[in-house]
Amino acid sequence: MTADNASAMVPVGRAPRTEQLPLWPDQLRGVPWAALRSALFAPVRRGARSSCQREQIASVGDYRIVYTGLRLDQADLDVYEQVLHLGRNINLGEPVKFKTREMLRMLDRATGKQNREWLLKSLSRLAASEVEISNGKLTYAGSLIHEQGRDEEAGMHYIILNPRLGQLYAQGWHPVRWEERKALRGQQLAQWLHNFIAGQQRPLTFMVEDLIKLSDSNYARVRDFRKAFDEAAEAVQGIGIPLVLLWDLGRGAANGKVTITRKDWKS
Repeated sequence: MTADNASAMVPVGRAPRTEQLPLWPDQLRGVPWAALRSALFAPVRRGARSSCQREQIASVGDYRIVYTGLRLDQADLDVYEQVLHLGRNINLGEPVKFKTREMLRMLDRATGKQNREWLLKSLSRLAASEVEISNGKLTYAGSLIHEQGRDEEAGMHYIILNPRLGQLYAQGWHPVRWEERKALRGQQLAQWLHNFIAGQQRPLTFMVEDLIKLSDSNYARVRDFRKAFDEAAEAVQGIGIPLVLLWDLGRGAANGKVTITRKDWKS
C-alpha cells in the first residue's frame, strides 16, 4: 500500500549500533518507522481487540508486516515507547528496570489497582506478540519484548528487549515529541495521526479506503470514518500542529482521496 507520493517517506533516523538503541533527548521518544507508518498499533475501539495468527498488517511503502498475537493499540504504544526510552542507555539484552507505579506516573496515569492491572496486561500483550517487519532490504523477526518479569520483594519490574531490535531501528526511526503525544492520550485515532505525520515535510495523498485500512479504523461507512478522522485532525491541531485535511470525494466515497498536509509544508 503506497501513498501517491510515498517517496517522501524517507527514513531520517541514523542506524544505531546493533547492541544499543539510538540515543535521543529526554523530551522525545524514538519510534521505528514501521510503528509510525502502519496499523501495527491501531486505534482499537473499546471491545474491538481481536487476535491475529500471522496476519499481514496494512502499512505504507515497501514495509511488509506480519503479526501474531492480540492486536495492539495506541495505549500499548505509549507503554512500549516508554520502555524503549528507558532502555536506550543500556545494551540490548540487559534488563530495563522500573517500578510499576513509577511507570504509570511516567505515562501520566493514576497508580491505582485498575491501572496497575492495565499495565501488566499491556506488557503481556507486547511480550506475547511476534512480528516480521521487512522494508525490502532488512527484516526484523521476533517479539517486541523478549522477556519480562517482576521482583516481588523489591517491587521492581524488569523488561529485556530483543537483542535484535537494532535491526528494526536500522530500517529507520523518528523522534516523537512526548508531551504532544501525552496531550492526546485517550484519543487513539488522533495519536495514530500524530505519529503518522511525524517527520514528514510534504503532503501525502491516499485513497480513502487505503487510509481506513492503514489506521485499521473498521468504519463501515466512509462518512463515519471522515467524521472521526476530522475530529482526530482537530485534536492534533489543538496541540499546536497546523494540520490540514483535503478531502476529494467527487468520484464517490468509495473512490475518494484525502490529502494530509500542514500549512508549513511545501507542496
